[in-house]
Amino acid sequence: VADIKTGEILAMVSVVGGPNNPQLASPKDRNFAVTDVYEPGSTNKVITVAGALEEKIISPTTPFTVEDTIYFDDKPFRDHDPHEPMIWNAADILRESSNVGTIKISMKLKKKNLDKYLRAFGFGSKTDLKFPGEATGILLPPEKYSDTSLATVPVGNGLAVTPLQMLSVYMTIANNGVKVPPKLIKSYVSSDGKVQDVGIGETDRVISQTTAKQLQTMLANVVASGTGTKAVVSGYSVAGKTGTARKPPYNKPPYKYVASFAGFAPANNPRLATIV
Repeated sequence: VADIKTGEILAMVSVVGGPNNPQLASPKDRNFAVTDVYEPGSTNKVITVAGALEEKIISPTTPFTVEDTIYFDDKPFRDHDPHEPMIWNAADILRESSNVGTIKISMKLKKKNLDKYLRAFGFGSKTDLKFPGEATGILLPPEKYSDTSLATVPVGNGLAVTPLQMLSVYMTIANNGVKVPPKLIKSYVSSDGKVQDVGIGETDRVISQTTAKQLQTMLANVVASGTGTKAVVSGYSVAGKTGTARKPPYNKPPYKYVASFAGFAPANNPRLATIV
């Protein structure tokens, strides 16, 4: 949990599953939110949509004919649930978490711009947290994309991030497009006994306020009536996105998944961002 205005990490907890009840991670365990990476799945779709909006390739209402399956290099990429061809706009695609629709947006965005926005949001490099053992994540340069990368990367496969990196994406959207570096230390006592505030680190505008506001509305609809309805909190407006990514080996049942949710609240005046 982070304060989007200051970058302060307000809570960071690791829980380890097992044959018994889940337990808080012991001091011997890693800080999974910072040191471990995972394929994010559909929480990454917001970057694909953000890039296309920012480049003015699409608007939230641009219509797409969205089938339930699309082929890249003779390989099928499917939506989670079978459906008839639908006329969906970008907001619908995000709300329904359509893989096919997101891939169609990425085809307009192109791999060079996709890579530009993935890196602008902070993927492929450490945050400013300066936590020991922090991972950089895994992000291939566009020239090393495979024939299917323009189908996998936009929907959150074929790259790996830390939970903190993904949280930073939603912090940036909530903060009207300005990235504020996360921090664990608010102040310290100097050698002369005075309290010194750490302050806010160097900020960076990633997307325009207009694009960020569009995304805030779209992500609020994901929670209100899309795949994120379990994130509804009574009395608050919540915005966010679900993510479900298959763990390797990808095509050998029984399948195992990493499930996540990233979002912020209140959606109409954001202050806190969270990833689970």
